[in-house]
Amino acid sequence: MGGRSSYSTGSSSTTLSAPAPAPVKKESPHPALKHGCPAIRLEEFLAWEKAHLGILNRVKMPQRVAMFLGTWEEPNAVKPEPVVAEEPQAEEPRAERSLAEEREHKEDVPFYGRRRCDQGKFREDVMLNCGGRCVYTNAIAVRCEAAHLKAHARKGGASFKNGLLLRADIHKLFDAGLCAIDPHTLKLWFAPDLVKKDADLAAIDGITMRKTLLPINKDNIEDRWDAFVKILLA
Repeated sequence: MGGRSSYSTGSSSTTLSAPAPAPVKKESPHPALKHGCPAIRLEEFLAWEKAHLGILNRVKMPQRVAMFLGTWEEPNAVKPEPVVAEEPQAEEPRAERSLAEEREHKEDVPFYGRRRCDQGKFREDVMLNCGGRCVYTNAIAVRCEAAHLKAHARKGGASFKNGLLLRADIHKLFDAGLCAIDPHTLKLWFAPDLVKKDADLAAIDGITMRKTLLPINKDNIEDRWDAFVKILLA
């Protein structure tokens, strides 16, 4: 009557266990460590990378680490090309012409110095492909020169795919390695010292190339760009 009732599940009793702890997710090591950056220098690398992020945006991690450690080998220096003086000629109506996809590379021939084989045809092709104006400043043809993207001395060739019409002063800076074109964005960048001293260059620093009639070979500007980035990070 007044006794307590009990609940039994039989000979064995049921024990409730606490839920198992969630597995601890291991963080993946930073990509820089996988490409040779010492762990003790990782924080230093991250600070260096942050300081140069604008330039390193298109540089892959293995090359970033190599640049940071000073083990990256600079591409062969691009030698400035001698500028070939051309006599101004009156513009005459020309018949329709097409762009040559490729033109056989020919060595220079001596002529009171050196004159380029096919230089005249190369300039005409580049002018036609670039609409007769500088692809960055829109300067008219008389103020421009046909620039080889890959130096003629390095078997760049005389195809329109290896050339751009650039304002004469920009062409000289381009050949001297003081400005370069990002092969991914086709933006033109100048050395910081020039930008600080020249308001005209500062106004077009980082400008995107105007579209050409037919595309250029972007591979031909990679060596110049790599050498330019190396100088900026030095």
